[in-house]
Amino acid sequence: MPDMGGQFVEIDLAEDVQDLLSHNADIQCNEEIKKEIFSKKPLALLKVTKTINSPLSIIAIEEVTPELLASEV
Repeated sequence: MPDMGGQFVEIDLAEDVQDLLSHNADIQCNEEIKKEIFSKKPLALLKVTKTINSPLSIIAIEEVTPELLASEV
């Protein structure tokens, strides 16, 4: 994985990210991103950019689409 300055990217189901935020109050995430996460259907795939800081921060999300997959491969 390339060095992204303390950041990493994961592909997660929206419901898993929603559960993570619901059950871990120490995770940092701005309200706009949080609203976007909770607006997604549970089985939507999300590309989630996180920091490795303590506490964990979610700094960006993007719904995985066929176009996104094609550009990443």
